[in-house]
Amino acid sequence: MSQIKANGWPYIIYPRSSNVGVVVVHEVFGLSDYAKSVGEQLARNGFWAAVVDVYRGKSAATLEEGFKLRSSLTEHDIIEAGRP
Repeated sequence: MSQIKANGWPYIIYPRSSNVGVVVVHEVFGLSDYAKSVGEQLARNGFWAAVVDVYRGKSAATLEEGFKLRSSLTEHDIIEAGRP
């Protein structure tokens, strides 16, 4: 299995041969090791996995903080988070 980082896609994991992919979006708290591990597990099972950081490096310690981060996002922010 290989691993790369690219602009806009903070964590992309992929097996040596596959043409099937999955986009993993983190929970309300932001990008975490758990979300990355989900991507790694998908790659071990034969999928390309792009783990997107919608909050662009920000994270929340509580649900309240997470809801504030989420509610501050615009549709444009979410689309831009997925662009390479």
